[in-house]
Amino acid sequence: MILLIAILQTALVVVIIPVYWRQHGWKNFLWMSDIALFGSTIALWWPNRLLVSTEAVSVLVLEIVWGIDILLRLILGSRFAVLSKYMFQREIPLWIRLLSLFHVWLPWLLLWQVMQTGYDPRALVVQTVVWWVVVTACYFISTPEENINCAHGVGQLPQRLTPVGYLILLLFFVPVCVYVPTHFFLGWVAGG
Repeated sequence: MILLIAILQTALVVVIIPVYWRQHGWKNFLWMSDIALFGSTIALWWPNRLLVSTEAVSVLVLEIVWGIDILLRLILGSRFAVLSKYMFQREIPLWIRLLSLFHVWLPWLLLWQVMQTGYDPRALVVQTVVWWVVVTACYFISTPEENINCAHGVGQLPQRLTPVGYLILLLFFVPVCVYVPTHFFLGWVAGG
C-alpha cells in the first residue's frame, strides 16, 4: 500500500511541476504547501523523521483550513479563509485547479507519516527557520498580487501596519500561533 501511495504521489508531483511552472511560474513552488508536498513525497521513498515532522508542523493546520474553506465555499457559497480563493477563479483552467486537490489529503498523509516515523521535536525550530527564510524571500520576490505565503497581507491587516511591520508580525505570528500548537499536538499523537 505504501508503495502505491508513493507511486501515485510521485506521479502527481511529476505532473504538477511542469504544469504549475507554466501556469504560475517558478515562484509558485515557494508556497509552504508545495514545499510540503515535495518533502512528503521524498519521505514516502526515504522515510526521515525530521523531514516528515518539519513538513507536518509547516502545513497540517493550514491544509485543514484550506479544506474547510473549500467545503464551506461549495456548500454555503461563502469563504472561511483566503487560502483557496484561486480554486474558484475561472480564468485558471479547471483541470489545473483540480491538481490542487492534493491539499485535501496532504495533512492526513503527513499525520500518518508522523505516526509511522515518530515525531522529531527539532521540527519546530527547523520549520520556523524555513518559514523565516521562505517568507522573507517571498516578500522581496513575489508581488502583492501573487502574495505567496501571504507575505504581502491578509485581509485589512497590512493597511494598519507598515509593510515591514506586517512582515515582522507574520514571521512571528505563524510560528507562535500555528507551529507551536502543532508541535505539541504531533508530539502527543506520536506518543512523544
